[in-house]
Amino acid sequence: MRLWVLTAATVPFSVKVYAPGMDLEVVFPAEPLLAVMFFVTLLRLARPPRRLVTKALQDPVVVLVLAYLCISTVTTVVSSMPMVSLKALVVRAVYITTLFIGPVFVFRNGSRIARKVLGAYAFAFLPIALFALSAQSQQGFMRFGAADSAFPFYNDHTHFAAALTFALFFHCGLLWRVVHVRDPIGNIVLRSLLVSGLALALYFSFCRAAWVAVIIAMALHQTLRSWSRLRVGAAFLALFILSLFVLRVPIAQAVQGNRSVADGAAVGTGEVIRSMSNVTNDVSNVERLHRWKAAYAMFLERPWSGFGPATYQFHYTAFLADRDTSIAPIPALRGHLNGSSMAHARNGLILRESPRVLQYSSGSAHSEYLMELTGSGLGGMVILALLACSVLYKRFNAGRRIRDPGSRQMRSVAFLGLTAYFIHSLFNNFLDDPKVAVPFWSSLAMLTFGVEAGRTEEDDSGPLSAAQ
Repeated sequence: MRLWVLTAATVPFSVKVYAPGMDLEVVFPAEPLLAVMFFVTLLRLARPPRRLVTKALQDPVVVLVLAYLCISTVTTVVSSMPMVSLKALVVRAVYITTLFIGPVFVFRNGSRIARKVLGAYAFAFLPIALFALSAQSQQGFMRFGAADSAFPFYNDHTHFAAALTFALFFHCGLLWRVVHVRDPIGNIVLRSLLVSGLALALYFSFCRAAWVAVIIAMALHQTLRSWSRLRVGAAFLALFILSLFVLRVPIAQAVQGNRSVADGAAVGTGEVIRSMSNVTNDVSNVERLHRWKAAYAMFLERPWSGFGPATYQFHYTAFLADRDTSIAPIPALRGHLNGSSMAHARNGLILRESPRVLQYSSGSAHSEYLMELTGSGLGGMVILALLACSVLYKRFNAGRRIRDPGSRQMRSVAFLGLTAYFIHSLFNNFLDDPKVAVPFWSSLAMLTFGVEAGRTEEDDSGPLSAAQ
């Protein structure tokens, strides 16, 4: 158990190190520790308890996760670049085995271990948030200073914000706990300050996708608490869709006339918010549309098997027309050094944001779902979408059965973090990175095995004892 907690605590501080001589990249020290965890888990899984296996296989989330691994394996076999896909498959299997499957079979109470892992990650994240805020303060808390504020620990502001939401909701759960049990006022003030600091870090990350994801996740959390709220929420959603249909012409005209951009030198919050609907000259939005169009073209080429996991960046330029590049013509991109921040260490090591390749990388599809569509075909994307829907089902179904307030609240923490990421992943993808994979799969284990596997969490010493 200590290995799991130690690894989670080191993940936020880990950095990507690339050794050109060996052509090797390591997220250090997170990946070596995760590798050790993986082998320990395999040894424990050699003879898993039959009762737990039978019970786990009856859970739809477990079945979907196993299907996710299976389709990744099949599409790796038929991949256009087998070695690239094999590496991605191994990484995916390590995350799922150690963080989702492992805890429930290796330990007596898998959900409690997953909660300890998430708690260790959330507390270790606090200095990173302070570091990012400090870097932002030197830039006047403007948008242009957000991109590299968490470097070298997180790639950019979107990567940082995706991980931050998990930590924010966990600390919100701790704040709820100390208020609910009427802890001393000093403890309540401390927890409030921590939540406020993380909320400020999220705000000044200027990550529009994370902002929207957090708001929608909280709205869904409240809506799914009862049938009556669900009916009201469905009515509001239907009314919203009807309003969009009725006002489609003026909305389209407003979108076409929007020229607010999020990447200017002196851009503030208002400009960033207005830029969300700018699909004309906002570089971030236009570039995403181009990448989505290329992903769709790749899907049409190989709809059922995809090109193989993690192969999008190598095929992207072939499916992108020259007119669909918002940064530079495609020929100019080839062979060009990546312009992201980098710092050189000694002995030939390079420490930078994304050192997977020294030359210009075509990057990703900026969508977890489209990455699955291009990598594993339609089946992969459908399974991922069903996994997102299963989180909603878990929240609504289990939320009514759990009587212990602390256990119910921790399930809410897991639900909020997962829902926020599933929404955020419409616009970005980070599940191949331990910085997001650790809180994601730990939260999914908390939500899945909180009641089903073994005893209920009412038997624990406290609803948030893992973080105390």
